[in-house]
Amino acid sequence: MANHHLNKVKYRLKFIEGVIVLSCIFFLYSLLNVQVISLEEEDSSIVSFIRAVPQRGKIFDRNGSLLAASIPSYSILVQPALLELTPDSFSLLLKVGEIKENSLKEKLKDSKPFYLKRRLSEIPDELRKIPGIVILSEPKRRYPYEKTASHVLGFVDGDGYGKQGIEGYFDNIIRGKEGITFMAIDAAGRGIPSPPQGTSYPADGSDLYLTIDIQAQKIIESSLERGISKYKAKGGVAILLEVNTGEIWAMACYPSFNPNSFFDSTPAERWNQAIGYNFEPGSVLKTITLAIALEEELVTLDTKFPAPSTLKVKGGTIRNYQNKAYDVQTVQEALRTSTNTVFAQLAFKIGGDLFTEYYNEKLGVGRFVEVTLSGRELGIFTKPYREMHLANIGFGQGIALTPLQLISFYSSLANGGFLYSPTLVKTIGESEENNEIKFQPKIIRTIFSSNTCKQVLNALRGTISKKTNISAYIEGYSLGGKTGTAQKIISGSYSQDKTINTFMGFITLDNPRFAILVTLDEAEGTASATSVPVFGEIAKNLIEYLRIPRE
Repeated sequence: MANHHLNKVKYRLKFIEGVIVLSCIFFLYSLLNVQVISLEEEDSSIVSFIRAVPQRGKIFDRNGSLLAASIPSYSILVQPALLELTPDSFSLLLKVGEIKENSLKEKLKDSKPFYLKRRLSEIPDELRKIPGIVILSEPKRRYPYEKTASHVLGFVDGDGYGKQGIEGYFDNIIRGKEGITFMAIDAAGRGIPSPPQGTSYPADGSDLYLTIDIQAQKIIESSLERGISKYKAKGGVAILLEVNTGEIWAMACYPSFNPNSFFDSTPAERWNQAIGYNFEPGSVLKTITLAIALEEELVTLDTKFPAPSTLKVKGGTIRNYQNKAYDVQTVQEALRTSTNTVFAQLAFKIGGDLFTEYYNEKLGVGRFVEVTLSGRELGIFTKPYREMHLANIGFGQGIALTPLQLISFYSSLANGGFLYSPTLVKTIGESEENNEIKFQPKIIRTIFSSNTCKQVLNALRGTISKKTNISAYIEGYSLGGKTGTAQKIISGSYSQDKTINTFMGFITLDNPRFAILVTLDEAEGTASATSVPVFGEIAKNLIEYLRIPRE
């Protein structure tokens, strides 16, 4: 009997304990998600729990140029229970709040505090004198370069939280730790701070120093926008990556947006295609196919294959661009002429197991992407069992990558075979909550031998010269790379007239320091006629800006 009574007591205690815990959780949740919570006291004052907003950290480029910072701004909080309005002050609220009369009247009927307007640069003096009006300090985020690097930076929303880009990914670090101030507001609307023990002070956020070079970013963006306009493209991506560190110096997408007025942009404009768009690159992946075959010692650059205009395989027919036939070609010649039928045969030599080992396991397509940005895609790869699928992978179809994955894979061919983790942050500054953190280049794994890399770079020689792709030729510099004019998939089928044009190249082949990727979506013309000239303009301006010496 005693045990039964004891169990009932324990049950009741657990029930009461559960109710208390749930009540505390609900209270804390409300406290953290509402700027101001008010309780009426007997003396007609209101005790408010005010979220103390920390100073958000600044964001700088690799050279110390300011990319994002918070500036002072003020929000107007209305306490309806304490508000004393005259016709003039009511009109003032309508004007400052840019709110309709009926809407304001509805809000005033409720006793709950509400924001009349947030993040204003100035507050009219006469508004401060109205009883029941509280002016709160709420910093506003500003981006001095406006649209430049917007997809890298992201933006800060109306409640002070980072969204997308660096602002979103590192929000907890940049934002800092919020505090809570307990304040009594008297009938005149004056704030009376509670004792110190009633305050949890905020801790300011950390500054971030990025790998981005804002001048290089300007070069990339302006060249990309001119190319999109000139070749009537739907959109595009351009990336500049340092091959020996994995550091991203520039990343541009079009269309873009201004983070200062993010609310005027569309999701499509805020979408970072460089990390969030899976696309079939097409012939630009023939370089990777060649590298795999060389690494596995299946061929040499002089190995010859028949190069007919078409090649029948189980499940379909492989065709060369414009049905060109070349009789017999070495693999190096086939790379320069981008011969599909040769690379289909090369794919058969490699086989599905090796493609899976390299693309899925070593390069991580469909498995992982290491980059400090939200919204990233992983690429798409499935092991080829059908002959047609295997042939397609050999020349860049039947596999999808993001632009950032593609440039990372190419960079491994320029640095001796190392796949680096692409990075955007060099340093997280010291703050009250965090020690300084410096990021070092991180090698994920070795993909190719240095000998394979040398052979592939040699195979790319002559792709930009006075005779080939002259629009990108620069006297004294060994520029080179690979084009890809890939059919877009529309409603599950390859389009006959819509393409994504890509050029993936290096500055320079003799002394590779940077990889540059340019993709144009639905441009008028082939990659050689569209993406290559954009690459050439970027390369020329970067060589001048970085003062890269002639070879």
